[in-house]
Amino acid sequence: MKHMNSISKIIIGKPTLPNKFVSEDYDRFLFYDFFLRAEPAFFIELQNAVLHRQGIDGYCANTLKPLMKISQAENRAEKIKILDDELVDAGNPFGFIVFSDEGRWVMAQDIPVNWGILAFRSNDTEMVSVFDAIKKDWFLSLDDFAKAQHNSCSVFHEVFDRDFISKIIRNYGVSAK
Repeated sequence: MKHMNSISKIIIGKPTLPNKFVSEDYDRFLFYDFFLRAEPAFFIELQNAVLHRQGIDGYCANTLKPLMKISQAENRAEKIKILDDELVDAGNPFGFIVFSDEGRWVMAQDIPVNWGILAFRSNDTEMVSVFDAIKKDWFLSLDDFAKAQHNSCSVFHEVFDRDFISKIIRNYGVSAK
């Protein structure tokens, strides 16, 4: 039951963007459009970038049921690939929630084709540094959404409608707290 208490304190609503569903404990957000369960390169980059190794816990985004626990010494990419293969074989179409076992960051994606969110704390200097270093390759920032909101010619409007962009800014902007 420890796992469920942990996840229910982190994910406080249905994990679907643009809704606000991440605990108020997190105040920095990045957004991604890759299939989290099937992107081992991201987990390799993250594992290599973090000096203070952490284990990670993984959950089904639909049920918040624990799916895996990976120790800090294990190969994350390999373990997540195995999990994805098992879920595909079982016909599980749902997304994935993964967070560091110390709660330093969380990633959530409700279904594989939807946008997901990475949340972390601005007072965790190591995580800020890590995610600032890798965000350009993997993520969009809140600033990207804010710029698109004020630029009707932005390519964002080919992917997101104005309401989605406004809700992301309202729900995850600094004033959302």
